[in-house]
Amino acid sequence: MGLDHTQVRRVGDVVGEPSGRTLRAWGNIVAGVVFTVGLDVRPDNVPERHAAIVGWPEQKDEQISLAQQLAESATLHLP
Repeated sequence: MGLDHTQVRRVGDVVGEPSGRTLRAWGNIVAGVVFTVGLDVRPDNVPERHAAIVGWPEQKDEQISLAQQLAESATLHLP
């Protein structure tokens, strides 16, 4: 179902190659956590299986607060 560490790295390398960007890290978060803080998830499949977190408030301090809440539940992965 999900991708393992090596597969995610390959996707990151392929996606970053045309722009010269290098995968430095990625995070995983359960969609339910995103909904709990009042945001939404929009699958965009760029790259495949990717989704964007949408519905951010305009105020910067509110954005930071929500981002901190998400970060508490996210899992950081380093290549």
